Amino acid sequence: MNDTQPRSKPANFLEINAGHHPEKTVIIGLERSFTYGELRIIGLKAYKKGYTGFLENEEAYVFFNTIGRQYHPVQSYPKKDFEGFHHFFTLMSKFVNSSFFLKTPVDIAAVDMETLDRIHLNRGGDHRH
Repeated sequence: MNDTQPRSKPANFLEINAGHHPEKTVIIGLERSFTYGELRIIGLKAYKKGYTGFLENEEAYVFFNTIGRQYHPVQSYPKKDFEGFHHFFTLMSKFVNSSFFLKTPVDIAAVDMETLDRIHLNRGGDHRH
């Protein structure tokens, strides 16, 4: 493969690049995820068949949902548009209940269902399966 050919990825995977930092890429799959760069879950709500939440990376706050076992980024909010996390939290709390946000953000290595399940259970949630 040379620099003019697109990088290949496994079938059923989604690749997300972090803005102007091509070295920071997330590849998200149905059952596994690989990530490069820092990620934190800052908000999470469980539903019968999935999750809605916010994750934080080095560039943005990302609102996401899962459908089945697939991760879907819905909206990205660049960090440069906010004075800091408190500003972001205050603004978003006008649209979602503040209990949606975790009291302590959780550093994660990858966005995958096993990680989201673990965070949900550690918050006192029930088993969704």
